[in-house]
Amino acid sequence: MLSILFSTRTVTLLSVSVLPLIFASIASAQSAQKEYDNSYDGQTVTNSDPITTVAGDDAGIVISGDDITLTNTADVTATVIGQEGVHVEGDGNSFSNSGVIRTLSSGIEAAGSTIAVKDIINSGTIEAEHSGIYVSKEFENIVNSGTLDAGNSGIRAYGSSGNITNSGTINANGGDGIKTGFIFVIGQVVNSGTINATGDGIFIDKGSEDIINSGTINANEIGINIKGNAGDIFNSGSIDADEIGISIKGSAGDITNRGTITAGEYGIYTNGGPNIDQIINSGNIFASKSGIFAQSGSKIDRIVNTGGIDVSQSGIETSNGSTIGEILNSGAIKAQTHGIYAHSGGSVGNIVNTGTITAEDSGIFVTNGPSVTAINNSGRIEAASNGIFLDQGAAIDEVVNSGTLIGGTSAFHLGIGRSLTKLSLLEGSNIQGAILIDGKLDTLHMGSGWDALMTITGNNAGSGLDAITVTGDGQTLITRDLGGGAYQVISLDGASSNALSKNAGRMTADLTRSVSQDVADRSSITRTCGSPGIVCRTGVWSSKTVAAQDSTSDEDYGHLLAIATVGIDGSIGDSAIGGLLAGYAKGWSNLYDGSWDSESQVAYVGGYYSRMFGSLFADLSLTGGYMWQDNSRRFMDNTATGGIRDSADQTIGTVFVTPVLTLGYSQALSETTSLAPSLSARYTFSYREGYEEEAVSEISHEAEARHRLDLRAQLAFSWSGLEPNDIGVWNTRLRGGLDISAEGGDGASSSAFGQTMTINEGDEDLGIRPFIGLDVAYNISERFDFNLSTEVAYASNETLSANAKLNTSWKF
Repeated sequence: MLSILFSTRTVTLLSVSVLPLIFASIASAQSAQKEYDNSYDGQTVTNSDPITTVAGDDAGIVISGDDITLTNTADVTATVIGQEGVHVEGDGNSFSNSGVIRTLSSGIEAAGSTIAVKDIINSGTIEAEHSGIYVSKEFENIVNSGTLDAGNSGIRAYGSSGNITNSGTINANGGDGIKTGFIFVIGQVVNSGTINATGDGIFIDKGSEDIINSGTINANEIGINIKGNAGDIFNSGSIDADEIGISIKGSAGDITNRGTITAGEYGIYTNGGPNIDQIINSGNIFASKSGIFAQSGSKIDRIVNTGGIDVSQSGIETSNGSTIGEILNSGAIKAQTHGIYAHSGGSVGNIVNTGTITAEDSGIFVTNGPSVTAINNSGRIEAASNGIFLDQGAAIDEVVNSGTLIGGTSAFHLGIGRSLTKLSLLEGSNIQGAILIDGKLDTLHMGSGWDALMTITGNNAGSGLDAITVTGDGQTLITRDLGGGAYQVISLDGASSNALSKNAGRMTADLTRSVSQDVADRSSITRTCGSPGIVCRTGVWSSKTVAAQDSTSDEDYGHLLAIATVGIDGSIGDSAIGGLLAGYAKGWSNLYDGSWDSESQVAYVGGYYSRMFGSLFADLSLTGGYMWQDNSRRFMDNTATGGIRDSADQTIGTVFVTPVLTLGYSQALSETTSLAPSLSARYTFSYREGYEEEAVSEISHEAEARHRLDLRAQLAFSWSGLEPNDIGVWNTRLRGGLDISAEGGDGASSSAFGQTMTINEGDEDLGIRPFIGLDVAYNISERFDFNLSTEVAYASNETLSANAKLNTSWKF
């Protein structure tokens, strides 16, 4: 019996030498071949009789008629070398095997000068010393869902037009799993089963339509080898090859890997000038050389990696005159040499990285001739040597970085013999390592939206770094000669410089809004103090509030404020009350995309007075306090550890005072409901102290006075089940309205290294703020009450605000 043992990627044939002895002993007791000639034309027949050939037979079963459909369910044994298990001639014949075929030649052979086979189907077992299935002329379908154990190729199709499908097991111990000829182009090749081969898993010589693998291919040579032309090549299964995972030397449509490719050399390889639409990897490629390698004149519209590439050489490599439209990486590339490597002539349009590249040498390396249009990194590139290295070759239009770029030797290196029109460093850049300009750079562009201290070294092709034109987007730009061939480019964003002042204004606005609401709650007492039989609930009170803001725009602003206020009040006559308050607040802020971290503390005091004039009421309050802001500002610095220079916490003080006037009217709708429209004006004057940046003392800000006006129009609907002197009843108030805000400063200046900075003075909190609130009060006893409140608002500056409040009071 033919016994085939498959170790990892190695196919070894055992016991082939004993086959003639076994077959000879069987032949002495069994019948000879069966032949289905022209007398069976057009018939559907089944062989269920065991067959063992003797000397002189051509095969176990011979089909020599036309249009015969034969099914074998028995054991067929061909005992003599050169005898096939099944031999098919004629036209339009189909053969299906669900039995067992053993042979010293091919298991099923369809050969002849004029034959045209319809279908060859195996769902049984074929053990053959040569090919499992061999078709030399035209066919429609070859299908294997059983087992093919072959001493040569599993399926060898040298005919044309047909499709080959394997959902079973193919063991090829001396050739390729599936092999097609060099004369004819076949149809689809589909594998959803298992192919084990000492040669190639699938070898297409002349050409084919699509090749689809969702199964397993183990090959001692190449997993899928396309010498001619093919349609699309799709792998969602597993390819394990000692040499190359997928090799293309002809042309193809899309090459797509969504599965796993493990290769002793290259994962996907193109060579010899093929034309390919796209190479797309969204699966995983493991290779001992490069993951994707296009060389020797390959023409590829696009190479895309959204999956993982883990290799011993380069992740994606192009060379020797290859023309690549673009290389896009949004996945993860881990390489022991270069992440993306373009060299030795040819051209690449754009190289775009939005994913992760980790390399032991260079993240992106372009050298020795290839032209590149542009390189754009918004992902992460980390390399032991160079993050991006552009060495000798044609000019490059632009390199744009808005991501992380790390290099042990240099983060970015423009080598001698290479010129670059424009290097753009944009918001989001985290550059760790030297920026080395030895080649010719025309323009360095610094984008706005971030604070950066970039140090540049090199000789700029001998013309000096001072010959580089530095441009920006309207922010403050400063260039400093550090000596020794080094320059520092400083980019300070106006909005970032104004962020701390804006934060102080917003924190103060939330605080004074909360205190004003506390005063309004206490002032509502005046509407009951003059009523006969109703307790005037003045006394000691406290308020605990949590207020938060979060930007829904690109501003990336957010803060959280915890407020604690205590007060005492008493009645003044029958229609007025007056009181005093004091409090403490603590806040945390993240400003301007993490450029600032701020922790605030506020201490404040105030007083208030409320009076009724019939159904009209007027509330007046005055609050003043001092805010300590412990701030840390972030500068992106390519010479600092982690690419970030953080200032230590520095305390900046702000004094503020806020008067508030509210006028309203309370109209009873019934014994238990009322409606109260009101208008209020809240003005805040604040004065922030001047300071110098802790991280960069050459950056200073003068003291600044700011003014803010908030107008509120509110309509409140109240419902109460409280009768005179009733205790233990809920009281509810629903309120809503509109806030209108305006803020401005006195235009205090800031400077950096003696140069006046550009500040975004127009970047203020101007606009409208619709809000809705709910207050629920409960009178626990004649002397003790508590009140739960919440308010939500969305401002025209795209900021969402919310607060929650718990008030308690005790009458004495």
